[in-house]
Amino acid sequence: MKILPWVQCIPRGLLIISLALMGAIPSSGEGPRYRNPNNFDGEYALDLLSNELPPDWRTTFRGSENGIQMGGGSLNIRHITLTEDIKVRVPLITDRFIFRFRRERIAGLERDDEWNLLDFETRVTGPWHVSLVGNPSFHKSDATIGFATAWRVRPDQYARFSYLWPRFDTNYAFENQSVNEGYTEAFRKFPGEARLETVWQNDRTSLFLDARHGRPWELDHRTLDPTPSGYIEQGEMSELIAELRHRVGDWTMNVQAKGWRSEGRLTHDPSRPDEDNHVLQDYQRFFFTLDRKLSERRTLRAGAGPSLMRGRKELPYQSTKNNRYHYEDTIGLLSYLPRWSPQWSGETAYMINFQEKVLTQGADSSRSSQIHNRIKFALRWEGTRASFVIAGNVEMDQSEAETPVSFDGGTLQFQTLF
Repeated sequence: MKILPWVQCIPRGLLIISLALMGAIPSSGEGPRYRNPNNFDGEYALDLLSNELPPDWRTTFRGSENGIQMGGGSLNIRHITLTEDIKVRVPLITDRFIFRFRRERIAGLERDDEWNLLDFETRVTGPWHVSLVGNPSFHKSDATIGFATAWRVRPDQYARFSYLWPRFDTNYAFENQSVNEGYTEAFRKFPGEARLETVWQNDRTSLFLDARHGRPWELDHRTLDPTPSGYIEQGEMSELIAELRHRVGDWTMNVQAKGWRSEGRLTHDPSRPDEDNHVLQDYQRFFFTLDRKLSERRTLRAGAGPSLMRGRKELPYQSTKNNRYHYEDTIGLLSYLPRWSPQWSGETAYMINFQEKVLTQGADSSRSSQIHNRIKFALRWEGTRASFVIAGNVEMDQSEAETPVSFDGGTLQFQTLF
């Protein structure tokens, strides 16, 4: 693949940035994180929809080997959601030996995950490729290593399986006490993560699948004090994203399904009744949209779908402090997308969410429902290699009669392919 002169410096710069970022990846924290369930109101479900990248952006980015995709948007008065996806492909020796770099970050109220991977790939025969995948780190115990195999017909038609061993060097790194950091760690069960990514695109259809499963792991953390203490941390996580986009004449259908599940447990030795806990959280969402092209400059979009978010935190020694949350959302969308020129277009969208929630603490439980309405205004510019979207939301919250209409933050998104 020929790379234009003005972008030849980008992979080198991104490589330097990526190595700096890898040194900043934190080690495992103390215990699973239980999210504040009060943040997941009916407005938050609409925030997630408002801050999603445009569906055609998602399609073109998945079918490209070099690109940058970023987005940020308001969630509430204190938080914003962030998405980053950077991927670079650089031929080392012709097209048989390839260097790839991938950085992904998803930050929101329910999760904050980050991946940075170096990939040295070689073509074995025909469309088959194998890779050595890794993530070096300043702390050896935080490094990741793995392998991948891919069947790649072209950049937008491939299937790739990889298996990673996060923190594979932890036991060896802490075995020798010549460097004393005041504690030692060792995995009783090492973590491992299997990934399957599939992209298949043609003139009318786009299919995407990203499945990740982390096997259960168990980490033993001990202090080196005269009276040793420590804890055992356990965890696992799985995630699935699937999307199908198909066009027939003036109609375009888009079906999106996503979900994740995480579980963690923290047990101190000696026990700490206020801190030992078991946390289980999961999220599921299905959304269907249908676009009708009215003319070359006008498109109408309608969409709907349910989502489910639930979790629980259990304290084995203090059951009266156990917490549970259960949110069910049903979201509707009606959107008008005008185009004023080859570069400039816009969107005016009406969104509504019907939410049912149940919150439980100890033996006390409360059930309530909410209806949230929102109007979104977006302006979009598309250049030859870069595009951006800037959007604002107007909230029409029926539960706050004193301010029935108010500005509720905005979104800024950027994409470039090279």
